[in-house]
Amino acid sequence: MRIFKYPIDVVESQIIEIPNLVQVVSVAVQYNQLVLYAIVDDKSTNLKEVSVRIIGTGHDCDPIPPGWTFRGTHLQGEGSLVWHVWTKYL
Repeated sequence: MRIFKYPIDVVESQIIEIPNLVQVVSVAVQYNQLVLYAIVDDKSTNLKEVSVRIIGTGHDCDPIPPGWTFRGTHLQGEGSLVWHVWTKYL
């Protein structure tokens, strides 16, 4: 198994397909780009989908329903942009 990163867009919601996904580890900012880190199994051949929800500080939002996992708060643009990220396995 290995940990790989997958860039994610700063949009309210998106679905990412990850080959051989075992587990989402975290979300972070690298070189001013949001990325999702995941453990993948090199020996598997399955494709799994992960739904990502991003809400900026001060933005309108509905309550986060059960089943979503909070992945952290992340800063971009030297802290001028603050994003709160949740994921859910589909």
